[in-house]
Amino acid sequence: MVSGTVLTTALVVLPPPAPAEAKGISVTGSPARLTLKIKKVYQSRPLWCAPAGASISLARLGISVNQKTLAKKMKTRSPYGTYDYDAIRVLNSYAGQKGYQFTLAYDANKPGRLAKRVVHNVGVLRKAVPLQVYMKRLPWYKGLIDGNPGHLIIAYGYDKKAKTVTVWDPYNYYFNGGSHVIPLKRLAKATQSTDGAAGMFYLTKG
Repeated sequence: MVSGTVLTTALVVLPPPAPAEAKGISVTGSPARLTLKIKKVYQSRPLWCAPAGASISLARLGISVNQKTLAKKMKTRSPYGTYDYDAIRVLNSYAGQKGYQFTLAYDANKPGRLAKRVVHNVGVLRKAVPLQVYMKRLPWYKGLIDGNPGHLIIAYGYDKKAKTVTVWDPYNYYFNGGSHVIPLKRLAKATQSTDGAAGMFYLTKG
């Protein structure tokens, strides 16, 4: 069993905000497929998926901050990992300096909405964004995970025609982390939005 690799957002009960629906998200001008260049960081401790992922996302905003600093600010701790409200608070303390804001998206379990959000963030804004998922629902962890630990990965590419998303998994303790291409529908089913939690840290500008 992998214990505490995670963003245990299932423990966090927050009322969904009233953000713009995904149908109102503009993907005009986005390419048919795109993979961004990212800072490829693995988490340096088992609990640090959120700090490691956040450092990757912030690097695309032109902000350099290491995962140790982020873990301290996010109050990452055993046995829970990082709560999403702590992660997004810290992310926004940096992103706001560049005119961006992360919000919790609760509709990431719907493939169409997840697709629009990823294409807007990656294809229009050219940014890499965190996704909150369950490890056992990711195909590269098949047969390896007991229980239902939450996890954080980074979306940094997509292919509209193939209906796939390219993600970076910072957890490499099974030597299967790193870059993966996953079908959109499968990724949607892996998100924590399937349990009514936030499945994505959606990025907006201005």
